[in-house]
Amino acid sequence: MSDTAPYTKLPGPLALFRQSWQLYISHLGLFLKLVIVPTLLSLIALALVAAVVFATNPQFLTDFQVPNLVLVIPAVIIAAVVSGIISLLGRIAIIKAIEAQGNTPGIIALLKSGWPILGRFVLTQLLSSLVILLGFILLIIPGLILSLRYLFVTFVVISEHKSGWAALKQSSAYVKGKFWPIVGRSLFIGLPTLLISIASAQIDSAIATSLIQIIMTLVISPIILIYLYQLYQ
Repeated sequence: MSDTAPYTKLPGPLALFRQSWQLYISHLGLFLKLVIVPTLLSLIALALVAAVVFATNPQFLTDFQVPNLVLVIPAVIIAAVVSGIISLLGRIAIIKAIEAQGNTPGIIALLKSGWPILGRFVLTQLLSSLVILLGFILLIIPGLILSLRYLFVTFVVISEHKSGWAALKQSSAYVKGKFWPIVGRSLFIGLPTLLISIASAQIDSAIATSLIQIIMTLVISPIILIYLYQLYQ
């Protein structure tokens, strides 16, 4: 998008979905790896921390004394931070793969490419989340409006190398004059996903619920990112 974002008619929701599906299917292996590899790395990090904790303190599960907790809590925090960083790098990698239309140098290179912008990415996400939260605290409607205005912040940070208020202002500029068309297209992809999540929570079967969650993680989440990126473009 250009900085001024002159009004142009947006593609219809079905057209956006078809484009997203085609890109996902054309590079299915890549997107599956970009979801699975960071997840596995996060699990490995958590497993290593757990192994260290139990190796140094094997009685932890049966002895919840304060000294034991003092040793374990920092390890848990470290594991959570490492896992979070890996997850964020995975998300950045997926967006970079979408930006490149699947023509990427490889999984590891994509994950590494996110490291230089990780700080800006996290701070800008926190800033937009804080502003949106304040909107919801004041009144529900301002929070909803801000959520739409900052819909493209993630893409602006990664694709245009802007951050902070500059990224928020740029996202708002893209939405200006297209608010309701973007609302409709967002609901088209977001509402079914929400309904699936609600329905899966009502299923009285751990296996079925797990299968739905796997499908959502491997298929629906990447397609939503592709769809929103196509809308951003």
